Amino acid sequence: MSSICCDKQAVPGYRNKTWSMLYAERLKNLGRFSIYLNVDRIQNETGYSNIRVQVDTSSVSITTGRGRGREWTWKLGIPDVTFHPASCRGLKCSQNGELHCTFQTTLPNLLLSPTRTPSVSNTLQSHMVDSLLLHQDRCSCRFCGKKILPTNKKFQRVLPLPSEAWMEMSGNHFCHKPDMSRMNTRRQHINSKGLLLPKIGDCLVGDLYFLVNSLDVDLGALTVEHKTAQILCKRCRTELGAIIKQTEDVSESDAEKFVCKIYSYSINLQPLMDETGEPLSCINRWTFTEESYLANYLTEQSRTFTSFKFIIESSKTENQPTMTCLVWLLDMIQVYELSDIPTAAEHKHVHELSLEPEVRQKILYRAKINGLPRASSKQNNVGDEVFNLWLNDSSVMPLTLSSRLTASLIQLLAYSTNSLPLSCRRINEFHVGFLRPP
Repeated sequence: MSSICCDKQAVPGYRNKTWSMLYAERLKNLGRFSIYLNVDRIQNETGYSNIRVQVDTSSVSITTGRGRGREWTWKLGIPDVTFHPASCRGLKCSQNGELHCTFQTTLPNLLLSPTRTPSVSNTLQSHMVDSLLLHQDRCSCRFCGKKILPTNKKFQRVLPLPSEAWMEMSGNHFCHKPDMSRMNTRRQHINSKGLLLPKIGDCLVGDLYFLVNSLDVDLGALTVEHKTAQILCKRCRTELGAIIKQTEDVSESDAEKFVCKIYSYSINLQPLMDETGEPLSCINRWTFTEESYLANYLTEQSRTFTSFKFIIESSKTENQPTMTCLVWLLDMIQVYELSDIPTAAEHKHVHELSLEPEVRQKILYRAKINGLPRASSKQNNVGDEVFNLWLNDSSVMPLTLSSRLTASLIQLLAYSTNSLPLSCRRINEFHVGFLRPP
């Protein structure tokens, strides 16, 4: 994991993306601070080829110019970071026009730092349950505000769902062979795929969605596509969920025979309040962006199943290929970026700037679209071997997301890859990306 391969090519679709003037990563608990300087871009934008970089205990200074009073310095302050300049190692200037070096910083005092209480599994799920109980009438489309649940009805029960693989795991609780005939008589509300289905007046809440009977939603606010099994907002045509058939013979006029699966990231709800009346924005997933929602979901799944590796597959839809993405969660890092620098044409010779950190979840990933013809190559063969190894690895957790959310995940990761320095974009057979947590 420590060896980083140099990759000249960007992820397809983002090849023209240029990374920042300066990019830095900080592993706080290890006291490691890595700096990547885009030398080519600085030279092109300032017009000077000579660049001098100086690091002191609290800042990084970049100087360029012709000397004799015609120099310009950008002094970048790094708050709450103490460098040890003599610890510089790994100094190199690559052929890609980037200068890389790593410094040791003062380690945080773990004894004095505030302790974090361990998060309870399925915390977000429980808050989703509470909000649906209290604010069912305020459930609306996140993109246009159209209400999708009727205001004159209240759910009789709002219950959390078990994990997706509950049927496979249920065998661990039997000490003898179960009587399947007796169990089947109690499975009127379990479909063929092992998914629990709600009765009329019930709402079942999962990690990424909630299930309601079609009689408990405002069908006048929704467009139900029975051929593609999609649920769309009638006002803005945004995909809000999917339909689940209770029986195979479902017609458009028979509303009682299907269940609405509403994606919780596509709706808005009244946020929960704390004791002081302030919204609990840190746990209200309906206030998240799609990126922070995915980051929080993967972190929660990792904590729940004690796994850092996931095989994410998109749900199967007609006339659309499925997507598979291998995701390997790494460290939560602090990132510092300098997108632009003040022009050297200004009269001020020393520009003092402050770089604030941004916390990001670092991820290794590899994605493919199934069912599409591919040219046989060594790279594709190695990629297929990696997928097969992960499929046969019991420590890898399978997850299923909607087609749109899977495509958004791959797109976000690909975009983040192309914002990294070229030497940081790959580790072995995986791309390197990140997601911004809430």
